[in-house]
Amino acid sequence: MGTDSSGEFTAEAMLTADFESNKVSGSIDNFQSVTNDDNISVWKLDLAAADFTDNTFNNAFTGNTLGYIKGDENNEVRGQKWNAGFYGRANPGSSTELVPNITNDYPEAVIGTFKGSFPNNGQVVGAFGTELAEGSKE
Repeated sequence: MGTDSSGEFTAEAMLTADFESNKVSGSIDNFQSVTNDDNISVWKLDLAAADFTDNTFNNAFTGNTLGYIKGDENNEVRGQKWNAGFYGRANPGSSTELVPNITNDYPEAVIGTFKGSFPNNGQVVGAFGTELAEGSKE
């Protein structure tokens, strides 16, 4: 992006939750500008692991972001954050606590926000929502 450029974008969020270690991590990728011709498709934002120690569906978690240009993953920019929370239940009949050993006792969605910086002085702020992947923990 140019030094004075701003606008709307779309991107894809992918998260992985590990309910045995109580960690969530992921990435924001495939950035596309909606409002101008800036090439932001080279950006990728890793969402470093965040702990969810509360172990309930009514918690929030925060982690660091690592922004880089695809093809130059060793030149990353740290210092920004992402945060999110679980929503919905894959098995609404179960208790209010996450019980990893019970089938279907997982959230249906994660909703959150992120801020990232990139080596080319680009910056991004956004929100995301993800759903339980088809076939995951059914």
